[in-house]
Amino acid sequence: MRKAQVKAYAKINIGLNILGRTDDNYHLIDTVFASVNLYDTVTAEFCEKENNIIVDGKSAGLLDSASKTARAFSGIYGGCYKITVTKNIPYEAGLGGSSADIAGVLYALSLLTETNFEDAKRIGAHLGSDVPFMMEGGLQRGKGKGERLEPIDYKGEFFVLIVKPKEGVLTSKCYSYYDEYNTTTDCISHIVEAFKSGVLPKNIENVLLKPAIKINPNIEPLYERMKKVTSLASLSGSGSAVFGLFPTKAELDFAYTRFADCYYRYAGKFINKALEGIVVGDPLQKTNNDTE
Repeated sequence: MRKAQVKAYAKINIGLNILGRTDDNYHLIDTVFASVNLYDTVTAEFCEKENNIIVDGKSAGLLDSASKTARAFSGIYGGCYKITVTKNIPYEAGLGGSSADIAGVLYALSLLTETNFEDAKRIGAHLGSDVPFMMEGGLQRGKGKGERLEPIDYKGEFFVLIVKPKEGVLTSKCYSYYDEYNTTTDCISHIVEAFKSGVLPKNIENVLLKPAIKINPNIEPLYERMKKVTSLASLSGSGSAVFGLFPTKAELDFAYTRFADCYYRYAGKFINKALEGIVVGDPLQKTNNDTE
């Protein structure tokens, strides 16, 4: 049986500023996205009757990101598919878990059906503001709603410790709370220049930190603890994940031990990809219409 198996990687936001709103009331952001080696696994295969979406062993609802993506793909390219998602990226963490699954499903279905992924990417662009990055990955500056990407050429190896409390933060709620604070930061350009120079930035600011803490006060003690092991501590996206950056694995490993009591912790590193996949099993059977 033919299957496509894909790893869909998480992201962190290294700094985040809000510049205003679009005409349709979305917030305009300026941020640096970085792919990290934490990933969800997506498997796609053909089925006969209707799409069957399984997430962590349970049937997914119609509004699940994997379900919406498979439905959109079927609507354009036809076919019915079984999609199995195994989650490692936490929900409501600011790590791009839902967007990674959208990107992973699109890539898996493209591999399975031998559809041009560049064409399938257009589906993802309509399903989430940071999905374009989750389909490209690496280190990129994101502007607009997050969809306008500028690749950052960097050298070196950088490490990240991610921790989070049990409770998450809804992205929409965090952005709505931001309007009470309306703070800004000028750190994004400095972050970009630092990475271009092959070093970690000196400062990271995320203007969603205060509204995220207001929604989930358990973020604050984790953030304060992270600042004790690195000066480069921040919230990722709208939270609830907090991360710290480190120039060496030895420093990362030490910091990891300081969060042994944390609900969730992950020690990882930057990577230069968003997706990784293979196809196993039978070759795709072409119909006459496919070959004409």
